Amino acid sequence: MNLRFWMLGALTLLALGFLVGLTTGCSRSEEAPVAERRIVSLGGSVTEILYQLGAGGEIVGTDTTSVYPDEAVALPKVGYLRQLSAEGVLSLSPTLVIGTDDAGPPHVVEQLRNAGINLVLLPLNQSPEGLDQLITGVAEVVEAPEKVEAMQQAVAQHWAEAKKTTDTMEANPKVLFIYARGGAVLNVSGTGTAAHAVIGLVGGQNAVTGYQGYRPLTAEALVEAKPDVILISTEGLESLGGEDALWALPGMNLTPAFEKKQVVTESIMPLLGFGPRSPETLAKLAQTMASLQDEPSQEAATVSAN
Repeated sequence: MNLRFWMLGALTLLALGFLVGLTTGCSRSEEAPVAERRIVSLGGSVTEILYQLGAGGEIVGTDTTSVYPDEAVALPKVGYLRQLSAEGVLSLSPTLVIGTDDAGPPHVVEQLRNAGINLVLLPLNQSPEGLDQLITGVAEVVEAPEKVEAMQQAVAQHWAEAKKTTDTMEANPKVLFIYARGGAVLNVSGTGTAAHAVIGLVGGQNAVTGYQGYRPLTAEALVEAKPDVILISTEGLESLGGEDALWALPGMNLTPAFEKKQVVTESIMPLLGFGPRSPETLAKLAQTMASLQDEPSQEAATVSAN
């Protein structure tokens, strides 16, 4: 009797153990999967940072300034950074929209906030310190701290290279930045722009300081500015029809830059975007500016003396 009772108890315990294990296994298999993060990135610099941080695979859409890397180019576009479409952003069902604080227009930003989306717009400060803060900010939002230090070290090294070059320059050439989108759109940078910041970082001085922002290029402005060097994006120069078309612009033949045919070009995003590629690009640009000092024109010497 005791043996029969003992065997019955053992069988009961085994059955209970099997049921508990079965129940536990079911609960694990039916756990809700971690929610997939869907990122819409606003601004080429932010997009590049996201890819370098390893979050590129989570990006489902970008604005039209996001032209690097190639994977970003193939993604759906939600409009130009400052002329976004709320409908375009929302149609991608993002869980995170991240960009810089120059995203707009304001009413679209407000629509996105009212839609309950996690919208993060980080400060855009066109300086070495600003880029460092932007990298840190993006990394904090997407929780990817492990790659930040290496990225910031590389960035800091390139900024240091640029400064080392500019510190040894005997003169600071007058640089005129032209923003071109074909012959119909030709604007010149004054102060308070990314171009103005870039000119200073590569050892130049902006040839136009009488106003902030951009204004249309005129022959009179060219002659008055007396630039030693023309700085223009590669894309802008191509839209004009090449270097010959640049030198043929009215008034250009009366500038020191024309005399020595001194024009410097670079792709627009690493040039003006203040993203992770910008420090290396500007370090090389500083070397180019320094090389132009080997045989300075009389005008450049006059500017230096003043």
